[in-house]
This record gives sequence, structure tokens and C-alpha cells, in this order.
Amino acid sequence: MSNSDQVLLSHIRFRSATALVIANVIGAGVFTTTGFQAADLGNPTLILALWLLGGLLAYCGALCFSELGAAMPAAGAEYVYLRETYGRAFGFMSAFVSLIAGFSAPIAAALKSLVRYVTAYFPSLNGDMEVLGRLTIGDFSAIALVWLLIAIHMRGRRGAISFNDVVTLLKVGGIVAIILAAAAFGDGDFANFSHVSDVYTGLNSVTTYTALATSLIFVMFCYSGWNAAAYVASEIVEPQKTLPKALLVGTGIVTVLY
Repeated sequence: MSNSDQVLLSHIRFRSATALVIANVIGAGVFTTTGFQAADLGNPTLILALWLLGGLLAYCGALCFSELGAAMPAAGAEYVYLRETYGRAFGFMSAFVSLIAGFSAPIAAALKSLVRYVTAYFPSLNGDMEVLGRLTIGDFSAIALVWLLIAIHMRGRRGAISFNDVVTLLKVGGIVAIILAAAAFGDGDFANFSHVSDVYTGLNSVTTYTALATSLIFVMFCYSGWNAAAYVASEIVEPQKTLPKALLVGTGIVTVLY
């Protein structure tokens, strides 16, 4: 463990560590990718099976990180695991990929979805702004939102953790409200699971496997973040006990919601 890991204060307890996992997993993906899966597969049963498979794979990853995090409870997650196991070069490569693609790309994808949804209700946000090139007002507002969140987290540990707990509660509550509203007021029917579209009937064995693989990529994108608590392992109270429980419980809750 490096000196930088030792100066971090342990202040994150089980509830907040679990909320960190849930908040990092649930994002725009679950609301925007199912349509692509339906277009490629045309079979609702297969789509649900893929979501269950994605949850199982994420849970397997959480089991692995639970063991690694308990053995090496330092900030950095896979960066630390690779650095301690294979050397600093592998740790650096992992951190570089995470910086460029692992974290930045999902944030950009979430912002893109946010802009598309918001501008559907407020078309005026599509207006151009001569800021950092050709950005719309919606683009600029989304980027400003990121910096606002950064400012909130820079104000202090307690405020940042409390803010994340509240956001997680709103996310889970929103999805539960959608589920309950659909059950109470929707006109769904379990018989719909036996209906398939012409897309599915037109697939052969090769194109079916291709469509399944493509759809599984969408699903795994939506489950990314199941390892979030491992990145702050050295800030978790009793990480050997708390971190595994937070990873497994958080991933399980998201799987059930999805």
C-alpha cells in the first residue's frame, strides 16, 4: 500500500458504499439501449434473458473484486490489483484506459442522452453557442452540470457522500415508481412474451448469435459500475467486511431493478 493510500480517512460505511455501486451502475443506458436490442433480436424473452445474464456476469465480477478488495483494500481498484500483481506498467495501462474510455466515455454518453431528452421538451436548447467550437445550449448546460457535480464533491467528504446517497435514493425510487405505475396503469400481458417480430423469424443461426452478442454488449454497458466501491476501498470503514457486502448487495439490487 502506498503512502497516498494511508492518508485517506475511512469514513464510508456500508449504506453509502452500496449506494455508490447502485448510483454508478444505473444511468441512461437502461433507458436507451433496450430499443436497439429489440430492433436486433425481436424476441422479448431473449432480451430479458440477456439482462439476467448480464446481471450474473456482473455478480461474478463483484465476487472477484470482493476477494481482491479484501486482500488489497487500497484506493484504485484494478489499478492497484494489476500494479501489485504484474507491475507498475500494467497498472498504468489500466489507469490510462480507464481515464480515456472507462470513465470519460460513459459520462459523455450520459450527457448525450440527457441533452436529447431535455431538448425534446425544450427545443430552444438546440440553439448554437460559439463556445469551445459549435456547441448547442443544451450541450453547454450538460457540461456545466458535470462541473457543478465536481464542485459539490470538492466541498467535503460528508457533503459528497450525503449527496450521493440522496441521488441514489432518487434513482431507485424513480425506477420503482415506473415499475409500479406500469403494473397499476399499463395494459401489459404476459402473453406478449410469446410474440416475436419478423426480425427474429428472419434470423438464421449465424445472425442470431451476432445479434445476441451485440445486444449483450449493450447490456454489459448498462451494468458497468458494479466495481465502483472498490475504487475507494481505503476510505471504507472495515473494508475487508464492508466492501464485499457493498459490491454484492449493490449489484444484486440493480439486477432486480433491471
